[in-house]
Amino acid sequence: MGVSQLLVLVLRVAGTRIEGPAVGPFWAGRRLAVDVSGWLHKAKLRDAAEVVSTGVSDKAVSYMIQMVEGLLGLGATPVLVFDGASYPPKQATQDSRREKVEENRRAAEAAAADGTASGRALNGLFAKAALVQEPLLRAVMNWAIEREVEFVVAPMEADQQLVSVLDYARVDSILAASQDSDLAAYGGTSVAYDYSEKDGSCMHVCLLEDVLGKVVGEFDFTQWTYDRFLTMCIWSGMDYYKLKNHGLKTVYKEMAKAIGLKDQGLALGDMPHPPLADRPGAWLSEAAVRLYSGPMISKLGAEGDAEFKKVWRAFRAVRYAPVFTFNPATGDKPFAFKDFRACPPTPLESRGDRDAAWSTVNGVDEAYVAGLDEDWNNLLEWDENRSTSLACGLLTPAKLLEPSRVRKIGKNIVAPG
Repeated sequence: MGVSQLLVLVLRVAGTRIEGPAVGPFWAGRRLAVDVSGWLHKAKLRDAAEVVSTGVSDKAVSYMIQMVEGLLGLGATPVLVFDGASYPPKQATQDSRREKVEENRRAAEAAAADGTASGRALNGLFAKAALVQEPLLRAVMNWAIEREVEFVVAPMEADQQLVSVLDYARVDSILAASQDSDLAAYGGTSVAYDYSEKDGSCMHVCLLEDVLGKVVGEFDFTQWTYDRFLTMCIWSGMDYYKLKNHGLKTVYKEMAKAIGLKDQGLALGDMPHPPLADRPGAWLSEAAVRLYSGPMISKLGAEGDAEFKKVWRAFRAVRYAPVFTFNPATGDKPFAFKDFRACPPTPLESRGDRDAAWSTVNGVDEAYVAGLDEDWNNLLEWDENRSTSLACGLLTPAKLLEPSRVRKIGKNIVAPG
């Protein structure tokens, strides 16, 4: 979904348009972590009735191949990043979406059965009912293995895994295959938006160089840290939190009032912004987030403190989302299946303090953390028994080619196949 208006009002204004003669040099030799979810959601619309019926269609797979081959033709090296299991703090949003899709499926099948819709109208009904399912994922991943295109399956949300891959896997940029602006909110420091498969053009945004510390259109971010920026995005509305009648402009104008206030020794005005992994821990403390949020809390009056608690939970949900860290193979393909290894999933920016950190994230409790650890142990045991390497902890080439062997691994993680 993304942060409402962030892409239009901030990212497209701040970014650099890559087009014409600049296209070739930009893509050539660039390693890209590709957010394939956007492409998959477009692919499922190709012969949507067949996708609803069987989970896959030839046209859907051909579309995915076409998109990836386009990047290869530009000289880029794509690393496809797939969503994994559902992330508990986002479960309510995902459940609501699935309920709506299920209603659409029943309506489409009823219309097809009684003949009340046909042609384009019927296709439109099935398009609303189509889901990205295991057969489509399996087909795309099998093709990627045959084509020797690297891919990663995130333990849960792909967005945070994409950002993590920038740090750990020698990836130069993220390619946002949709209009989802969450990647910037999550700390994607080099993201290509608005990619056109026709001519290779895109909008390239570098968060630390183009946004933070700069004036961007109507927004003055000259004394904004990344964590203040993330707080603004959350108050403006993300999948983890929504507040009615408070869009990006309204929230920015309120939060800007906190600039220059006593910062409790946080040194929030220091610029240029350091790398996200090296910024002071105090910047992302509850005290700091409350300071950033002060004008919003005051504006909401009696409801302010209660809403801030929700924002703080959302802030931690972003920071502590589980991601795979890597000990990748040496050479040109860190995610080569023959010698790939993934470390256990750890919360983003919480190395070694997972249990304590997750205890305050909405939707995550001790039983959930124990379940994730159990899943990881099951995956390791399964891998050893199969005598094959892990493909980001969830999938192996052999697993993909033998879909009946394991349908569900552990309690929380469902692997395609």
